[in-house]
Amino acid sequence: MSQLIEIDFRGNANAAVAGEVFVLSVGFGYRGPVQHGGISIRAVILERREHGLRLGRLTLFSDDVQHIHFEREECLPPGTLEGGYTTHRMALAMPRRLPGSIDNGRTKIEFRVEVWVDLPWAIDARAEHVIELVASAPSSLPDPVGHCSSAATSDELPVIECSYTPEYFVVGQPFECAIALTGGAPDVEGVDVRLVQIEEAAVAESESVVETEVERWSVTRGAPSDGEALELRATIPARAAGGFETELTRVRHELEVLVLRGFGRARALRVPCVLLSRPMDESAILRALLVGSARQSVEWSALDAQLAARGATLISVNTDERSARWTIEGASVSIAVDRHRKLGLGVRVELRFDSLGVGLRIRDKSLLDGGANPPSMSAAFDARCALDVRDLAQVTAPVADALGDAALALSDCEVRDDRAKGWIAGALIDAVRLEQLIDRVCGVARSLRLARERIACPPSLAPRRAAWSRFAERSSATLREGDLSIVGWTVRGVRCSIDWVFDDDRPTDVELRAALLGEVTDAAAEADALSAKLGRPVSVRDGHVAVTMGALDDPSECEPVADALVAAMIERARVSQGSYR
Repeated sequence: MSQLIEIDFRGNANAAVAGEVFVLSVGFGYRGPVQHGGISIRAVILERREHGLRLGRLTLFSDDVQHIHFEREECLPPGTLEGGYTTHRMALAMPRRLPGSIDNGRTKIEFRVEVWVDLPWAIDARAEHVIELVASAPSSLPDPVGHCSSAATSDELPVIECSYTPEYFVVGQPFECAIALTGGAPDVEGVDVRLVQIEEAAVAESESVVETEVERWSVTRGAPSDGEALELRATIPARAAGGFETELTRVRHELEVLVLRGFGRARALRVPCVLLSRPMDESAILRALLVGSARQSVEWSALDAQLAARGATLISVNTDERSARWTIEGASVSIAVDRHRKLGLGVRVELRFDSLGVGLRIRDKSLLDGGANPPSMSAAFDARCALDVRDLAQVTAPVADALGDAALALSDCEVRDDRAKGWIAGALIDAVRLEQLIDRVCGVARSLRLARERIACPPSLAPRRAAWSRFAERSSATLREGDLSIVGWTVRGVRCSIDWVFDDDRPTDVELRAALLGEVTDAAAEADALSAKLGRPVSVRDGHVAVTMGALDDPSECEPVADALVAAMIERARVSQGSYR
């Protein structure tokens, strides 16, 4: 196994039961960001039979014949595994007609999970895990596949979704299938569905797997709309054979969705299905088919309850555009499904929050970033991100941990004093992944809140902190530790603040700021008028009026100036000939 990645396995039960759904969790642990060329997770049930000539304990000739009774593979596109621990879940519907795990020396049936991580310029990470397989009672029925989808990729290929009903196909009887393409390719020429019979037989010293097309149906011609639900109503042909299994032969079936593209190309999604020669009972089990935009509308409409369970408040949600806004941990969050120029289909994430006050900027490293990060940052952060801050002494280990967690949760990230934005790759193709996205984004907001709580006063301003803290408490304002500023201060109903101005990491002046009372048409004229009223220079910029006070030890010296400034602003706003619109 590669030294860069450790892989472990867990399931929702100690054993997989034939005919039931087994939820497999594959965990990836890594010390730092790891670039990979793709990840393959393959779950397979194998039957091996040994053929040969034996004389007592002496084997003169031996060969293995292998049957594949069940196979499911998920391939994740190339990308970067950030530092920490990541889990990928697979819900596996176990075939119903299978014996349990067997190993008698000649026949071996095992349920094995194989993971392969392609690591460029390094030894690939490989791991496998064997899970006990328990045979179900003959009367039990397998859980339905329900909804199946392909993985998102970084190119222009669409994500394919497919759902069908009833749970079990029957020869000569009708069925329904719904298909949707998300993030579609511009060269899609149509969609077909095939019913494929897969025959696995072991004969002599060899094994053969033969695929036969039972029937092919045309669903649509031309490129469908993004997320549009395409419906197929058809009948299983009477000539089809139901699935069965013997010691040497197994016949099973899959629905294959073919997305036809230009120049004879196609992208396929295979969906396991059960084809019976005759009905199991008199009633067919039917379910609603939700794919594409219809499914996404249902899942995104449930955001309110999911966010409330996490202590968040939903502001708005647009199920058509797959975007939402909510507040949590003092931050305003917005997400929207979009396609990134490099990462492909994914989710754009933006957060806005109260300023940290430390002159922060975090971004993905580029070739021009030659400086070193503070030693308190983790190796994973140092390998991927670059950090700029006014005073490195404020980035203590607890602050570094919180900032690192926030930045590494997003791809193509940028974190500033009062905002963060980035990307989460991968299409939101089911409710589980939407829930994972919510947890991840809320985790970013939580990490930024922890960073704000852990930031200490700049060392150069530490002697003044006591006086500034007393003023904030007396004025019912907030002391922002990052730059020892007073925020949330109200004078005559006008929002004011007292902020330090820095030259690199050296505090030089205190600036009194008051929010403008409206839109100013002539900033220069308004500044001149207020300067004349106060008898000191006043500037108007960025939505506020500012007065430079010098390097004050005690912010209470700003009170008379603030009162006079706000009074002058109110008087100016009342004059119709003033600069306010």
